Amino acid sequence: MPADRNEAVAAWAELEDAVGRLDWAAASKLAQEFEKEWTAVRGFVEMFAGPGGETWGRLVDKAMKGLVEALHARPADPTVVDAAMSRFRMFMQ
Repeated sequence: MPADRNEAVAAWAELEDAVGRLDWAAASKLAQEFEKEWTAVRGFVEMFAGPGGETWGRLVDKAMKGLVEALHARPADPTVVDAAMSRFRMFMQ
């Protein structure tokens, strides 16, 4: 799992690559790893985000859930996956 920002960026690039190749199994696995990582750090992030952090966390939760579900569907719908990736990219900036 990504231990720092550079590793997280590299892992995200790997997810983007898997989605670009339409490799749904690999992309689904990577998204599930991101979800586990987010779950592990969510409370810590909210604590330092201050007021509104919990609301922001729920937005990330929703985007993460949509991404994982879109990639887990069989057959995966590239349009749904692209929409989920776009929503999640907002948090990657």
